[in-house]
Amino acid sequence: MKNYLDFIRLQTLNTMDLTIEEKLYTLMKQTIKYLLDNDVVYFIIRYSMDPPEQFKDAIHRQFNQVDEEITKIIHGILKYESSNYIEVNKMEVFLRGILK
Repeated sequence: MKNYLDFIRLQTLNTMDLTIEEKLYTLMKQTIKYLLDNDVVYFIIRYSMDPPEQFKDAIHRQFNQVDEEITKIIHGILKYESSNYIEVNKMEVFLRGILK
């Protein structure tokens, strides 16, 4: 799972020059490809549904860590892209100031 986590983190660097849609699509595509190519998908399916009791906490911790990392990357992509736009509330305030 550590290799998978490292792979996910690397995807941020590999998509820097892409559009938001391309970044999200590439992240999804490369993540699925990695899971299938490295047989990680079978591990995830097997151990997320019925993990051995002695490893249950460690496995759930690793799954949560991966989920958090993917969420952080997606939020980073969306946050960076949204900073290029004026928020509706700020636009309304701006227009009200001009129209007064």
